Amino acid sequence: MHEIGHNLGLKHSNESGSTYEDNSGMMGHSYFDSNSPLMCFNTAKNWQLGWYQDRHTTVQPLHDEFWQGRLIGYVDYMNHSAPSSDSVIVKVEGHIVDYFIGFNVRSGMNKQNQEIEALNKITVHSVSTLGGKSSLVAKLSAGETFEIANFAGGLHSAMIQVENINLGVNPPVAHVSVNIMSCTSDSDCDNGDECTTNSCNISTGICNHAPNINCFDLMRTELLTDKYPKETHWNIVDNCNHDAVVMLGSGYTTKFETYGDSANLPPSKYTLEIKDAYGDGICCGQGLGSFKVFHNDAEIYSGGKFKKREIYTWGSCPILTISSLETIAPTASPSNFPSAMPSDFPSVTPPCDITYELIFETPSSSSQTTSWMFAYDETTSIIPKSSSQTYSSGSTYIERGCLKSNCYNFSINDAENYNLTIDGVSIASSDSLVNDELSLFGTCETILL
Repeated sequence: MHEIGHNLGLKHSNESGSTYEDNSGMMGHSYFDSNSPLMCFNTAKNWQLGWYQDRHTTVQPLHDEFWQGRLIGYVDYMNHSAPSSDSVIVKVEGHIVDYFIGFNVRSGMNKQNQEIEALNKITVHSVSTLGGKSSLVAKLSAGETFEIANFAGGLHSAMIQVENINLGVNPPVAHVSVNIMSCTSDSDCDNGDECTTNSCNISTGICNHAPNINCFDLMRTELLTDKYPKETHWNIVDNCNHDAVVMLGSGYTTKFETYGDSANLPPSKYTLEIKDAYGDGICCGQGLGSFKVFHNDAEIYSGGKFKKREIYTWGSCPILTISSLETIAPTASPSNFPSAMPSDFPSVTPPCDITYELIFETPSSSSQTTSWMFAYDETTSIIPKSSSQTYSSGSTYIERGCLKSNCYNFSINDAENYNLTIDGVSIASSDSLVNDELSLFGTCETILL
């Protein structure tokens, strides 16, 4: 792999001025084993090759002054649980050399990484010119920093700081900041935004910009039901906060009635999903139903003519700061679904295109007819996973597993209560999907179905 790297235009990976000494990637030492060690190229080489390009981030400290974001390892590039805003490689520009920041997670295709002192740490590589030799200049744990003195020949240093590393989540994530050490008081951090509380960490020279809750926006919804209100359910998720559900509605009982809901939410990127269980929308065959979303009394969405569901996205993710990363999203309404019984089903082992978890209860009287199924598209000709066992009556079951990337329908029969979670997001439940109905998920059309 070392020699193949040369054929791809890669030069050696060094450390502490010594050639070959960077063992965090294949361009350090050359290994003679056919199938080991299991690892790839380092962060600087991956950037040069253009790999993981949609998760590249460029930071220019002289222009940005302060940047903070989340990093995941390249081994989790295809992990569906990672928000799209997470970076795999961060490039720091503007100095006489470029710096490349990565998270050296030791798992999967990197589980035999040879740079022992850098395992599950943040690595920083420098490259004098694009395509040149790289040098491993820092291996940082949580709370540690790497200083680039006299950045771009100026008076101030640039600081790369690891705020924290969390290996106990899926995927493991590190919060990293890049900052020109310039503040000596809170007044130096005033960014002119009335919706942030600004302060200076004098020991590091880093400005913190915390969101001011008094500036949260009012999100308001209006639902006019059609003839069959129980078929309608909807939710709004915060795309910048792990797709957390911030508003939702279901269980409507009165036809041709207007229902309203509201919440104070921070500026972010949001996605509305509204579904009709029968598949004919809420307008106009069974009444003139409609759904509207208002942002600070300005209408941003109005609809009702769709089939099974409609999805609408608006807004954008704010620039992350230390304080905003610790902000907890508003909690969704409590669920009436009972806690599941312990399961003997093994945990899902990555890599996995789509992960699912189905929790359901069987009827107390009889369970012989309880069954569930995934099917490609809207057919049942190919069934990658279906229930084949006989379930005991009056019991709770958990089924977990993997599916290949595709568009799927889900169906379930004769279950008292159930909830289907796809990649950590609930997409179907007993409140939102009646027996024998289908719920679509996966790589499907996401505008109008």
